[in-house]
Amino acid sequence: MPYFSYRLNRIAVRSTTICFVLSSLLFLSRLTFTSSEVSLFILFFCFVIIAMHAILIPTLIIHSLINYKDFEEHISTFTLIFLNISIGYLYIILN
Repeated sequence: MPYFSYRLNRIAVRSTTICFVLSSLLFLSRLTFTSSEVSLFILFFCFVIIAMHAILIPTLIIHSLINYKDFEEHISTFTLIFLNISIGYLYIILN
């Protein structure tokens, strides 16, 4: 039995993982290449991630209020999302 039993939580964790991997790769490419096109693409990618999280977080809040029995699963999903947001914020600061 998977840890994330709800489909919405699996989608949120999967998208968070993909965004983390892509943002890490973009950050590493920014460290190796100093072109302005890479910086613009990184900022565009960060704004896309912010928009995605702005839709995802209220949806997950409503979902966790409806299915309040599995609060551990919802807490771990929120933890992963907020860790991804803080790491993305750190990437923006260091960029």
